[in-house]
Formats: sequence, structure tokens, C-alpha cells
Amino acid sequence: MILLTALGVPTDIVIQDYLLTTQYLLAPDSIQRTTLDLQNVLALSQPPDAAFVRARMTTKPETLVTALDAIANSYGSFDGYLHNGLKLSDVDLATLRQRLLEP
Repeated sequence: MILLTALGVPTDIVIQDYLLTTQYLLAPDSIQRTTLDLQNVLALSQPPDAAFVRARMTTKPETLVTALDAIANSYGSFDGYLHNGLKLSDVDLATLRQRLLEP
């Protein structure tokens, strides 16, 4: 979300991209890997229930909208977040855009 927004991608497209995460995170092989990863990271004796993992990994547009609202409230704008929160200069952002966007 941060990178796409910094590149100037419209918010509605950023949200659509974010929602694609669910499609990939909830694929059966991803659920199994995530369940095992959580077991290892959290040092659980048993892996967490797949339904629990699915519920936690499901993306919702409200989550992203809330994050963007929090950024705007804290920094005045997303641009303010890039400059003051992430400490990116105009040169940094121009370089990023030059490297990642097609002319």
C-alpha cells in the first residue's frame, strides 16, 4: 500500500490490489504454510486451527481505509507521511518513481 500510493496509484486501485492478497493468502497451500510458520514463530506445541488462520489472514477494505485515514490524521496527508514519517526526500521519491514506473 505504501509503495503503490507513493508511486501515485489511485486509492481504489491500491485497495483492489490489497484485496487480491486474500486470494493468495487463503489458498490451501498458503494456509498450511502459514499455520506451520505461526506454530514455529510463536513456539506453539500444536499448529493453530486453519479456520483461525483463515479469519486472521482475510483482508478487508476497511482495514486499508482505516490505515490511510490514520496516516492522514497523523501526518496531514500521505505525502506528509512519506516526508516526515518515512523521512523520504523529494529526490528519494523521484528516484523511486523513475526506477519503478514506465515512462
